[in-house]
Amino acid sequence: MKFILLLFISFSAEAKGLNFDQALKEIIKRDTNIPQEEAFLKASQSNARSKMLSFLPDLSAGFNKQKNRVNTSEFDRFDLTASVNLFKFGADYASYQAANRQLDSRRSSLSQSKLTAEASAIEVLVTNILRSKEVQILEKILKAKESSLKTFRARFQRGLTPSTEVDKARVEVNNAKARFNNSLLQLDTARGLLVALLGHSDVKMDWPWKKTLKKKDHSKVKGKFLLKERPDYQQAQFDLAFREASAKSAVRAFFPKVDFSYSWSETDFYTSSINERTSLLSVSIPLFNGWRGVSDYETQKALSEQARYRLVRIERDASSEWKTKQINFDISIQTAKDREVNLALSRRVYRSTVKRFNKGRVTINELSQDQSRLLDSESLSAAGWAQAHLSLVELCHTRGKNMDRCLKD
Repeated sequence: MKFILLLFISFSAEAKGLNFDQALKEIIKRDTNIPQEEAFLKASQSNARSKMLSFLPDLSAGFNKQKNRVNTSEFDRFDLTASVNLFKFGADYASYQAANRQLDSRRSSLSQSKLTAEASAIEVLVTNILRSKEVQILEKILKAKESSLKTFRARFQRGLTPSTEVDKARVEVNNAKARFNNSLLQLDTARGLLVALLGHSDVKMDWPWKKTLKKKDHSKVKGKFLLKERPDYQQAQFDLAFREASAKSAVRAFFPKVDFSYSWSETDFYTSSINERTSLLSVSIPLFNGWRGVSDYETQKALSEQARYRLVRIERDASSEWKTKQINFDISIQTAKDREVNLALSRRVYRSTVKRFNKGRVTINELSQDQSRLLDSESLSAAGWAQAHLSLVELCHTRGKNMDRCLKD
């Protein structure tokens, strides 16, 4: 019982915690997948930069000091060499294109990771709100049943109610306590997930978008579906372009290449110095490299086909997914609104039953039925708004937008 009291005290104290948006941003900042994607993005940026700079000459400098102990000769040699590829049948340009498409793919992958992190965070936050609402609901029901038990005991002492009615009321109180304790355990489990993501559970347990969801017009949220705005589709497109460019680079490596190099060197002896300048134009024709070039090309070709079919699959599924999420969103909104109307009706019926019960016109069974009806209505209403929030997230993410953009666009 002490654990329950401490948990409930901490639950009441959380009114001063972070709001939903603040908690969501903090969870996304703490996500472990996003830093990994950012590291891969940084590596891809470096790779793309290296492919661009590969069109410039390669420069190298050297210094050599030699001393011969036999004839006591000694000299210093300085050399500087510059080499540049003149022609490679477009293999270098294809490699440059592949690096840039890989960079674009990494950007899209990072965006998709942020959407995934946001979806997971919202699900945990919404679950915590739902569990908190259930605890509040069951606490009210428990207090109501405890009040009913006191009333029956007073009537029993005055000889107005048989002892069986008191026993029934006691059973109802025990059942309510069991449901309340179970809800606290479910809340504690949900909070454990929240602490793992956020580091603490000091969050205000209020629905963040209930006002938006209760509006009649949701055209702004639904917006216009554009496949090209989805990060997963963008990533699939860039992956295909990257693989195709890599295959081009691999096949063009079979052809000859032309390179040019220029070197300058100066050798200093004790009595004289020698300057040398050398220009070299070379043509290289690959003849055989142990089938490595063919293997590389076949691998890139297979990966291209894999990327192509992944893009086709996303194109096929996206349109169907969008229609499904729209239908789910509309049904979830209407269900939540209907349940709220039914909740208001259940509250009116319950208040009327309580008044009649206090006047001795209603039995404990009738009161218990109305209490259970109110409990079901409040639980269903809370679950309805939870599902409406999750449907909103799915709808926005299907459009490729995070919640901030989706609600503002």
